[in-house]
Amino acid sequence: MCGPADKADPNARTGISTLVGWSGGAIPGLENQVFGTWMARDSWAGMARGYWLYANTGFTAFVAAHPDRAADIGVPLIPHDSGQPLNQLLDEAITGLHDDDYESMGASLGKLGPATVYARLYWEMNMSPYPANSLDRAKFKAAWDRAVPLIRSGFAAAAPSKTLKVVFSPISDGADYRAFYPNSTNVDVIAIDAYASKWGSSAPTAAVLTQTVQTYLDSIAAFAKEQGKPVALGEWGNWQVGRDGDVNSHGLGDFPNYIDQVFDWAAENDAEYVVYFNLRDGGVGQTLADTPLSLARLQARASG
Repeated sequence: MCGPADKADPNARTGISTLVGWSGGAIPGLENQVFGTWMARDSWAGMARGYWLYANTGFTAFVAAHPDRAADIGVPLIPHDSGQPLNQLLDEAITGLHDDDYESMGASLGKLGPATVYARLYWEMNMSPYPANSLDRAKFKAAWDRAVPLIRSGFAAAAPSKTLKVVFSPISDGADYRAFYPNSTNVDVIAIDAYASKWGSSAPTAAVLTQTVQTYLDSIAAFAKEQGKPVALGEWGNWQVGRDGDVNSHGLGDFPNYIDQVFDWAAENDAEYVVYFNLRDGGVGQTLADTPLSLARLQARASG
């Protein structure tokens, strides 16, 4: 949390149900409680200014219309799209070379965001082979622990009435995320990106896919409980079937059972929020407009 340690948390979990939101296209019939988006990550200067946020008309319109709501924002720890060696960038962060940039980035999140900002710092850092195979785990944790107090300080100074929650959010089928976990005082929420997909050369059976996803969800929930943190789902969504023979992630297309699985898990673990990835990007290959059964199930579960 930002601000003094004794500051009351306006989003304390007592009696509050899971917030439901999305990135990409709107979900018909639902109110977006958590707007999912990302910041640019190609330069330190862009990070400091919060670039992409102020240029994202959907985001700015959401904040203007719903300043009291929340946003889940993918926030870079380093400019990992800059083409520079990742561990070199981590070294720069650790030595304090970019302390001012982190303060400014926190201020940008405070100024541009709604009442509650979930900052998914270096989301999917454990994605394999990249960036996981390129990141020194010890340096990653040291950079995180250097950056977070500065981000919190900048946020609190710019937006003292708003709430910042720093989110540790690995991807489900990547390298061991525990090796990346920093000092727990610098994490407010533990999340995961868990799509309805399984790596292979053909679509999995419904039973196999369900078991695969459940393993990921149960793992992150148990880890969050160990750390004494609330759990969330930073990105989720049904995955396209894919072409048979291609070694890639494969889903089942319109698979409404997955919708039930996520909402059952969220209820069981009092998840803070879930953000549906309603874009064709990133391998998903489809939106809810292409999956009417899943759309109907999500509408029913989110409003029920």
